Amino acid sequence: VHDYGAENIADNVIYEAVDYWTTVYMKENADTVNVITPFKKWVGNSRIQFHLASKDPNGNPTKGILRHNSYLTFAGGDQAKFENWPNNKYINIWFINTFSADHAGAAAYAYTPSSAGSIPFYDGVISLYSYIDRDKTIPHELGHVLNLRHTWGNTNNPTVACGDDNVHDTPPTKGHN
Repeated sequence: VHDYGAENIADNVIYEAVDYWTTVYMKENADTVNVITPFKKWVGNSRIQFHLASKDPNGNPTKGILRHNSYLTFAGGDQAKFENWPNNKYINIWFINTFSADHAGAAAYAYTPSSAGSIPFYDGVISLYSYIDRDKTIPHELGHVLNLRHTWGNTNNPTVACGDDNVHDTPPTKGHN
């Protein structure tokens, strides 16, 4: 979603980012050596690979990148999620310039499947364009789309609450450094 600014991301940047997201999920990223000792035995290759769609929902060839010109790139949120494709076959990802006041301070967000079930038109990841290849923002949000919660529970304040991600291979966790 762009207004002809920097948020109109070049195709090559998108291709490289998708490759990086797969690298993270395949445990091929070099920083896995930094995982703290108690969790090292649980880090593994999820065998999840991401790629851009080669066919659209109608079966037509596509490069998997759609561009929409809209002022909503400067007030991004669920309303800026244009032309989503069926979530049983695709993961939709939108990039914008700035979030609306409702999501101020966020780099990106996504809904888990249980939430997205009641709002299927908003299912997917929406992110600031500057986070397409920054740290692990998009792989983190893709985890939510794949029904993963934070290891410290359902909060965005990891150092405040002790919680559980409802996955048996991780203990209840409070925060991280």
